[in-house]
Amino acid sequence: MSGLRFVQPAHLLVLLVVPAAAAAYVWQQRRGRSTALRFSDSDLLASVAPRFPSWRKHLTAALLLVSLTGVSAAWAKPQATVTTHNRATVVVAMDVSSSMSLTDVSPSRFVAATAAAADFVNKLPEGISVGLVSFATKANLVVAPTQDHTAVATALTTLKMTGGTAIGDAVSVSLAAVKSAAAAGEVPRIVLLSDGATTTGLSVNDAAAAAADAKVPVTTIGYGTDGVTADQNGQSVAVPVDKTALKDLASTTGGTYYDASSGKELTAVYADIKQTVGVRTERHEISAAVMGLALAAGMAAAAASLAWGTRLL
Repeated sequence: MSGLRFVQPAHLLVLLVVPAAAAAYVWQQRRGRSTALRFSDSDLLASVAPRFPSWRKHLTAALLLVSLTGVSAAWAKPQATVTTHNRATVVVAMDVSSSMSLTDVSPSRFVAATAAAADFVNKLPEGISVGLVSFATKANLVVAPTQDHTAVATALTTLKMTGGTAIGDAVSVSLAAVKSAAAAGEVPRIVLLSDGATTTGLSVNDAAAAAADAKVPVTTIGYGTDGVTADQNGQSVAVPVDKTALKDLASTTGGTYYDASSGKELTAVYADIKQTVGVRTERHEISAAVMGLALAAGMAAAAASLAWGTRLL
């Protein structure tokens, strides 16, 4: 539990009462000692004001201040971010367009990408289901979500490159693949890698809206180096990755966007993604818990006062 925030932060101004009460307590203690020193007969002082261990008074006052702090904080409606680990289904969507044959990433974009994805799949924890979607002109479900990670890693080595890039269709096919997992209460996730821009099929915006409605985050990876060209029909044509579209897709669906321009960077990206698979974060109001602690401190202060006959201030 982390990420504490308050729904009504203005109510925290009431906390100014706490230091004021603490200051009043300190002043009262000093004033009491000053008055006591006026008595010249120590025996008479002892009979008029019996001595108690000072820690009793301080403990009672401290409990009261804790209670006041808790009540003030609870009024401001505190919320905490709670992280839970659940079963998950991940679909890896791999771009297999012809530009993946480029060698700006050694030994080639395609070889480095499939190797890094296979390593990612093999290192996922047991109990995580993994599926594989490939996309170029069309998107295809290569392996339905399964806990057989080896089968998915092996399938990655059989992918073939072809023309076109259908990012929107890839998201749509991936959503269909994780539908049953989401219904079963598992945490769904799509991890999509692309080195280009959509040239056919469903628009990325429409796909993002569908994923957002289904509450399936799409983590995207913009792959390859900038300024690279490819030979198409005897002409040198720029093939830039559409980072803007991939960033928008990730942000709209609650995913994360990554850049990777080398095999090493791509491996690091997948390692980072692995740490968040199956993790769900939600905000929960904890006013009741804070109020409970405040009441407990207040009751303890009252009980101590009655038991020891001390005064709070």
